[in-house]
Amino acid sequence: MNASSFNSNEQEQSVTNLVKIHSLSQLLKRDREQLLTQSRSIAYYHPHIDRDKAEQFLRAKYTRYKRDGLFLLRDCTTSPHDFSLSLVCGDKCYHYKIQLIYDIYFSIDSDPQIAGIESVISYYQQLSDGLACILSNDFVQGQPPPTAVRRFGSTNTLHRACKQGNFDIVKKILSSETLVNRPDVNGKDSFGFTALHEASYFDHDDIVGLLIKAGAHVLSRDTNGATALHKAAAGNRPSALLILIAQGFADYEERNYTNHWIPLHEAAFHNSTACVQVLLDCGAPLRPRTDQGKTPLDLAE
Repeated sequence: MNASSFNSNEQEQSVTNLVKIHSLSQLLKRDREQLLTQSRSIAYYHPHIDRDKAEQFLRAKYTRYKRDGLFLLRDCTTSPHDFSLSLVCGDKCYHYKIQLIYDIYFSIDSDPQIAGIESVISYYQQLSDGLACILSNDFVQGQPPPTAVRRFGSTNTLHRACKQGNFDIVKKILSSETLVNRPDVNGKDSFGFTALHEASYFDHDDIVGLLIKAGAHVLSRDTNGATALHKAAAGNRPSALLILIAQGFADYEERNYTNHWIPLHEAAFHNSTACVQVLLDCGAPLRPRTDQGKTPLDLAE
């Protein structure tokens, strides 16, 4: 089974029904093929190469095509969590550090801060903003960046199983039996949600605990800047909140980057009374303010 054989109608079915039609290994293989197909346009990442090797790759292609803005993305050799952007312009190579600010937010020279490494590249394909030139749509072919640092990914069987609450399927996916095509537990779906976001919002506590044990990042953010804690608070999921805090050591004062809301703001705004109580019992401050100066009480009124 390839990616094209998995039609749109099947994507709407429950995972329980899908595994009756296709084996789990087939579904995971299809997921991987789909992710690779969708990621071809961002296959500019070259892990484990240094500055000299990057220049060698760039010059080899630039010699043939003479295209300013030809680029590649690589790991930063001085910082394990950062990236380096290497480009060629006017027969000269330039290198820029892409610094990780937090989670999936990156920046070159401190501004602007952009969510998703692929969004950083897209931004500089529109304007140079301090670079030697605008990035070309052409790049040195490599591989897609890691899914955990992207803003958007591809919805897979793990995402669906977590959303639908299928504990057995999630457990099988995270087991050693699926090592070859196992998806990244922190990978985003096509809407920018992780599996933990889905399980937390849809009240699947057993899956929340399973994902945490499998290495899910409790502070990973969706495209709107919300963590799993924010999602659980918005959905009035007090037990999920407790698991995230007790087992995942999630910070209940963690702010959403876009509006400075902490989970207590979400709980108050969505009238999630039980979540408000859980957060206050855990020690959440009573009067934190949003970027507009609103307290949780203001949002509840």
